Amino acid sequence: MDGPKSWTGDTDTLCSTTTEMTLLPPPNHSSSAPTSNEFRSLTVYNAGIGNLVLSLPSSPNILFYVRNSQWPGNPSVTLSLGSKEGRVLGILKLGVFSENTVGLGDPKRDQIDYERLRRVSNWTHGTYEFEFGGMGDRRTFTWQRTRQSIFGDQPDMELRENVESGGSGQVLAVYKGCQGLFSRTRGTFSLRKGVDRQAGVEKKLEDWSNWELMVLLTGCGIIEGSRRRARARRSGGGGA
Repeated sequence: MDGPKSWTGDTDTLCSTTTEMTLLPPPNHSSSAPTSNEFRSLTVYNAGIGNLVLSLPSSPNILFYVRNSQWPGNPSVTLSLGSKEGRVLGILKLGVFSENTVGLGDPKRDQIDYERLRRVSNWTHGTYEFEFGGMGDRRTFTWQRTRQSIFGDQPDMELRENVESGGSGQVLAVYKGCQGLFSRTRGTFSLRKGVDRQAGVEKKLEDWSNWELMVLLTGCGIIEGSRRRARARRSGGGGA
C-alpha cells in the first residue's frame, strides 16, 4: 500500500489544559489496543527524521502531522492538520529547566492559553497530568505508563479521568507503541468516543473534538520526551 497522503479537511475544534495530583486505578497491562466499537484508532507512522503522521487504519490519507523539534525557540511538538504545512492545531513545549506547557491553537495567529502537562513524580516519567476545560468545567486527566522496554524509546500508555475530578477511572485512551528498529509504524492511538461534552450534549462522534486533539497532543509530547531520553541514554546520559 502506498504511504499516507496529505488530507484536506475542515473538522477541527480547539481548547486547552493544566495539572493536579490524583488517585488512579492500577494500569491495564494488556498488550493489545482496545477493539471495542466505543473506541476509534489512529495509526502513527514515522515521517522523516523525528516527525510523525497520524492516519486512520488502512487509510492513505494523513489526518494529522506531528512536527518534533529541539531547535531553540521552536515548539517541541507542533500538531498540524493534514500536512506539515497545514493549519497548526496546537503546540507543546517540553521544559528542560521549567515545566511542560501545552495549548491548542496557532501561536502565530491565535491567543493561546497555555496550560501545564505536569510530571507527577520527580523520580520517574511514568505519569503525567493535564486539565481540560472544554466540558463545562475543568477536569483532570492522567497519562500513565503501562509498559516500556528497557531498549525501547517510547512507552505504552493509557489515559484516565481522575476520580476526584468526577471520572469513573475508566480507560479513555490508549497508546500502544511499536518498538521495531526498522518499522515505519510507530504505534496506535485508541480514543474513546463521545467523551467531549458541552453543556451535557454529546458531540458528533465523527468530529475530532477539542478533547481528542488535546489527548493526541499531550500523548505525542510524552512520546517525544521519551524518545529524547532514549537518545540521551544511548549517548551516555540517563532518564527513567
